[in-house]
Amino acid sequence: MGRIFPLPVITVAAAGAPPLRRAPTENVEAATGPRNGGASPLAESALSTAGFINLSGSFLHVIDESFFYPRKPVAIVALGDSAEALLLRAILESLGAAVTLHLPGTPGDALKCLQREEKDAEYIILSGHGDENGFVLGEFVDDIDAGMLIDGSLPADALAGAIRLPAKTVISTACATGTDAFGQAFLTAGARAYAAPSDFPDGSAVPLFLHGLFYELLHGGKTLEEAIAKAQAFDTGNELSFVLFKAQAG
Repeated sequence: MGRIFPLPVITVAAAGAPPLRRAPTENVEAATGPRNGGASPLAESALSTAGFINLSGSFLHVIDESFFYPRKPVAIVALGDSAEALLLRAILESLGAAVTLHLPGTPGDALKCLQREEKDAEYIILSGHGDENGFVLGEFVDDIDAGMLIDGSLPADALAGAIRLPAKTVISTACATGTDAFGQAFLTAGARAYAAPSDFPDGSAVPLFLHGLFYELLHGGKTLEEAIAKAQAFDTGNELSFVLFKAQAG
């Protein structure tokens, strides 16, 4: 059994969540088809009848939580590359989670995925690549507003006033996004916690880490700190470099 390395926890006093720049709409699933960022009329009707969403397209609740064996809602946002996100979705569903996968196509879409309501999924995974500038989104045609990007990457400054994460736990798999700037940005937006790698971990180890993390959260009854520490116990060289930022209680 590998040694468990101490987990760095950075506590930041989170200010009240700032007003949004735009009204949020949720993507139900990529397969439902877009309509102002929501579901198609047919999907809206069917899902509304099922008690899943209202006609405005926003989630009222996730039915899976009321099952005899409840399924914990988890949202995955695929930033730039969907390969890892699809793998993580399969892993989480094997653990019994009810997963919503978001596939934003523009920087604006990515920000919309971070405009959440209290009733939305508690856990949000940001799956993608990162560099010294932030989350790598890539290059876009002139018709798409990418003015907030730096060399194709979304910096922490671009999140200010554009996201809302009431009591959410956000986990990033993107390299070098475990910085004070990103920690402050997510906690200021209302997040309860934000975890991300501060360095450049082996990409093949990250899904293994997420598997262990959510196993401990969903089945082991562990706190976030305990689950992270146990999930990275295999990482004897501390190469995952995950850092946890938490809002002060109260």
